[in-house]
Amino acid sequence: MIPPREVTSRRYAKKVGSRKSFAQLIIPGRESEVAEYFSYIYADYEEVLTTSDVAEMTGLNKSSIMKLAKAGLIKSLTNTPRYLIPKQYLMEFVVTRRFLEAKTNSEDFKKILGGFEIWKTARS
Repeated sequence: MIPPREVTSRRYAKKVGSRKSFAQLIIPGRESEVAEYFSYIYADYEEVLTTSDVAEMTGLNKSSIMKLAKAGLIKSLTNTPRYLIPKQYLMEFVVTRRFLEAKTNSEDFKKILGGFEIWKTARS
């Protein structure tokens, strides 16, 4: 019989090991490709975004976006309780180490990351 802890550890290791980040998909020094991708796929979005918009665009959850804005890691025009984030500020954020190395199990994030892989392949 396998101890329960062993089974849990294997499941956790598999789950964590399967998560990817943008940093794994870009060549160092080419971080601007991520901003190009976001500019391309979200060209129809308004120039000033809500935290909900940014969450939808990045695949990160809304509370994380609010925390990042509150900490000043994503620049915004207004402060609590509602943050308004110009698209330009979002483009500055998506090329930071903080975002490029982010890993999450969010299905939205995985779709965005997968779209980036397809977009990057199609460009080359």
